[in-house]
Amino acid sequence: CHALGNGEFSLGHSKDRGERGFTHKARDRSYPEKTSFLSSKEDMKKRLVFANKDVPESVVLMLKERHYQVKQGKNIGREGKGADGIVCLLTDTIDKKVMDAVGPQLKIISNMASGTDNIDAKEAKKRKIQIANTPGVLVEVVAEHTVALLLALSRRVVQGDSFVRKGQYK
Repeated sequence: CHALGNGEFSLGHSKDRGERGFTHKARDRSYPEKTSFLSSKEDMKKRLVFANKDVPESVVLMLKERHYQVKQGKNIGREGKGADGIVCLLTDTIDKKVMDAVGPQLKIISNMASGTDNIDAKEAKKRKIQIANTPGVLVEVVAEHTVALLLALSRRVVQGDSFVRKGQYK
């Protein structure tokens, strides 16, 4: 994630701007609509973002281009100490224990998934940590998969494959 000039967090997509990529908005509307994560370019050089090692390299490169220090690893609780932001996946559980381990300087948790079920939202709200996700990121993939399943069902692809593999085709 990065802070835009207007204080909004983004990984490249904002419905307001009409661009394609990732949107990051606070899940709980009790947070201010726009909160500045960074106050100046000088401040940006000091910000540490912990990213799961499975986060795409393009995201890591984008963060580095924006002068963030990026540390990657598999265990956020053990390796993320001191991070100002976290970029995690749906497979990462971000609970009180992890937030305690990372430290009180944590400002944002950015989840590269449609939901935020893996993040303890109540605990984050208590600590005034913003939660961001990537809504709509799977819309096209799910639609394509649905069409593929419909075609496979209507043309009996699975049965045909089984028939051929068993040597019954002549």
